[in-house]
Amino acid sequence: MDVRKLEGKKVLFVPSEDREVRPIQGWDIISLDNPVVISEKGERGSIAAIDSSVVHIAETDDGSVYGAKAALVVYDRGEREIHRVGPFLLYLNEGNAREIASCFNSKVHPMLLLLDRQAAMKSMRLIMERSLASFAISYFKSKFILLDGSLRLSVFEPKWASLDILLSESKDATLVGISKASRIKLVNRLASSISKVDLPCYIEITKLIKSLIRPSLGRSYLVKLDRGGLVFRIDLPSHVDPSKAFPSLRNSDILNNGYPESLKIAHLVSIFTQAEIAGVKGIIASKARDVLMTEDIRRLVLGSLKL
Repeated sequence: MDVRKLEGKKVLFVPSEDREVRPIQGWDIISLDNPVVISEKGERGSIAAIDSSVVHIAETDDGSVYGAKAALVVYDRGEREIHRVGPFLLYLNEGNAREIASCFNSKVHPMLLLLDRQAAMKSMRLIMERSLASFAISYFKSKFILLDGSLRLSVFEPKWASLDILLSESKDATLVGISKASRIKLVNRLASSISKVDLPCYIEITKLIKSLIRPSLGRSYLVKLDRGGLVFRIDLPSHVDPSKAFPSLRNSDILNNGYPESLKIAHLVSIFTQAEIAGVKGIIASKARDVLMTEDIRRLVLGSLKL
């Protein structure tokens, strides 16, 4: 490569971890449409926010042990309820992998859950989150149900609470998918452009998303909910009017850097602390016949030097 080609370019150094980052000052302004300003007047309503986490704890002769947690946070006019699910242990082996695989709408081979840890953890998260969303629709009558991520069908949709079922059942509630980051470079560039707009605003990116990846079940937007906030991708059901939904959403919850506080709390409540992981490992160790010593193959081969 001829590094002289970089002369005069803006450069963003990315972290070694698998995380998406944006420049604070943003990229050069590009836009598909003029952003729509979000009105300050919006009807307030209750919020139900859902998030979950799954961690890989241990391996056995014939399976894997996972820890799972989820949270449902309800916020209505200054009153907040926090409902915790877990932590609890899940033991996945050949004996129950087939039963778990049969829970999904799509045909999932049991060996996928046994051989691919990321697939297994994602399937467990979706079962918890979709089930909590179904519970929230039935019992809390919230105006908005906030989900972490897009409104896109997964192969791990549970039969009793798949995303399309939730959308059909939520006649009085609006399912909202909020994504903190995107792996699509053009979407991030557009987000940088919107971040420079001084007012809360949004643009629709449904056609762009459909041209690049498997689309969501609704419509996709890049949204800046707060004047000084960050820009997030937000998915809404197709029948929902964004000019009414976004003003209502921004007035229904406290915003933290433009991100709904209820969804932030759901995330913080659902993640595992090191103390919880240590406690779970202690319970497993008390029941196991033998706890095997571990060895780090990379460390053995390359030594203690951090590379």
